[in-house]
Amino acid sequence: MTPSGISKPATQEAFANPTNVSTDGGDAREDECIEARAHLDRLISLLVKFASTKGATELQERLESIDQLNAENQALNVTNDRNMCSIADRERLVAELRTKLATSMAEERRLHEVLKTEQEASRKRLLELQSNGEQLSKISKSKEALQARIRDLVEEKKSLTTNAKDVDETNRRLERSLTETTRSLEAKGVELEQARETVRGLRLFTADISTLLTQEAAT
Repeated sequence: MTPSGISKPATQEAFANPTNVSTDGGDAREDECIEARAHLDRLISLLVKFASTKGATELQERLESIDQLNAENQALNVTNDRNMCSIADRERLVAELRTKLATSMAEERRLHEVLKTEQEASRKRLLELQSNGEQLSKISKSKEALQARIRDLVEEKKSLTTNAKDVDETNRRLERSLTETTRSLEAKGVELEQARETVRGLRLFTADISTLLTQEAAT
């Protein structure tokens, strides 16, 4: 027997074969915590009658610590979900900007070909219409309009490239934040598992107290 009156072999067997432990995720953990809370409330009531005031206070402090860990775990899950949604939005924006950039570059190439064709046609027309100043003026204006359009497309391409770089940098920062949040969740998960081990130990302690009370009543 240990100083608390609990059988050591029985304690080892309970930790080696835990019961009512869920591995189904957040909802199962919450259900388990609710069940453990109710069980601990009953245990505290017994300890008020049969144990010291100090022991009941320690159990209440451990129960509050378990509730705090559960609340922190839920808050981290909410933060993680928000980061995942923000990263998806950024990735969608990057894809749209890249599509616009590709379209702009294709349009620029097409206009270059149009300009090349137009220049060749203009050269032929100049040979044919050297005496017609009005026709030469129209061709010159058409060429200038095409060149202005090409310059506009080049500026648009530069702007789209800059925006894509900014979005990529923001996406990398969000990914780093998600990694840090995931690590924090894993650490909190370890603490929660330790708290569950404490609950299982307290269940065994309750069973031993019940056994002792039964034996005392029998005698």
